[in-house]
Formats: sequence, structure tokens, C-alpha cells
Amino acid sequence: MRKKTALAAAVTGLLALSTASNATVLIKKTLVDLAGDADLILSGTVTEVWSEQDGASISTYADVQVIDLLKGASESEIVTVKVPGGAVGDLSMAVPGTPELSENQEVYLFLKNEMGTLTNVVGWAQGAFHVEDGVVLEVGVPQRAFERRVEAILGSAAN
Repeated sequence: MRKKTALAAAVTGLLALSTASNATVLIKKTLVDLAGDADLILSGTVTEVWSEQDGASISTYADVQVIDLLKGASESEIVTVKVPGGAVGDLSMAVPGTPELSENQEVYLFLKNEMGTLTNVVGWAQGAFHVEDGVVLEVGVPQRAFERRVEAILGSAAN
């Protein structure tokens, strides 16, 4: 009886480990981490959002009209951001932890260059800050205070 119990416990443990290995794990990033990891930090307005299927995966793309650059340089006034997941026709792919970007939404994005014009959000949802009525929602501070905080982080990192 003990052998069966031990075997059942071992199988259960292996199943739990195999299930956990498919989970998305995001490491908590501070604003300092996000600023340090980003190639580009911008404020902008999302102008268009669409999804495309690439084989077995789906990605969502968002064009962002740049209002201001806090870090880095962009050759274009429009930056295209790529986020895993989305919906194409009857197919959908949900990826927990990814940022949600909607048309006409004002945002601050901490971005990492990928393939030239395509960029990824650093820390996924952690690197996307949404603005409503002049307040950065994720941190509950006015836009200008948020910008000063980011600029101070970037200034101290340069020293």
C-alpha cells in the first residue's frame, strides 16, 4: 500500500511540475529596472491596434504616435509595438501579463528594440503606463510628476 501511495505522490508531483513549467513567470520590475532595461521610453497615443497570426501563435501590434521621448531616439513619429497574444477571426490566444493597448489611449511605454521598427514592452504590462485625465493610472500621479521621476532615474543612471 505504501508503494502505491508513494508512486501516486511521485506522479502527482511530476504532473504539477510539468504544468508549472508552462506558466508565464514575470519578475517584478521597479521603475529603475524598467528605465535601465529600455532602449526607448516614450509618451504617445495609440493610433491603431491589430492582430496577426504567425503559424501557431498570434501577436498584437499597436502603432503609437510619439508625443515625447524620455529616452532614446526614434527615426519615425510612429512606433510599432508588438505584444504576444490577440485574436484573428475565430482564433484567439491569451497571454497573461501582457499589456493591453487600445486605440486613442495615451500611454508611457518602456520599450526594447527588436527588429528595427518593431519594439517590445519591457516587463510586459509592467512597462506600459496608461494616462487618463492627466494622471498616470498605474502609479496614481500626475503626468509631469511621473516624467520628472523617470528623468531623475535616467539622470542618476548617467552619473
